[in-house]
Amino acid sequence: MNKDLVRHRLQRAHEALESAGILFSNNQLSASVNRLYYALFYAVLALLETKELSSSKHSGVRALLNKHFIKAGIIPKEFGRFYESLFRNRQEGDYVDYTVFSAQKVNELLVQSSHHLSEIEKIIRDLMTEHG
Repeated sequence: MNKDLVRHRLQRAHEALESAGILFSNNQLSASVNRLYYALFYAVLALLETKELSSSKHSGVRALLNKHFIKAGIIPKEFGRFYESLFRNRQEGDYVDYTVFSAQKVNELLVQSSHHLSEIEKIIRDLMTEHG
């Protein structure tokens, strides 16, 4: 496991989460959803690195997350459902014309994403401690 890479990806996750908050504050809701997805995407990439797993595709990252962390009981199923939902929202916001997100929905996604990022970081810390 490359601990520097894990830390780098977590830093990117925090930067994306912060960007999402700034975009939300400026009523750029689709862009905020995009950054929320990427915040968790970078966190999941950090998580995968703890087991030296990687994929160059979003679908591969989701598959590895499901196989090695959710089905293994390391990450709660609730996170998997939220991550999939956030991926779909990001896809719609980025690629479907006239997609509109309510401020309330995006605010809820912000709160949930921040919570999930914290939870993933705790799991990563535990996994890194196990591996010395």
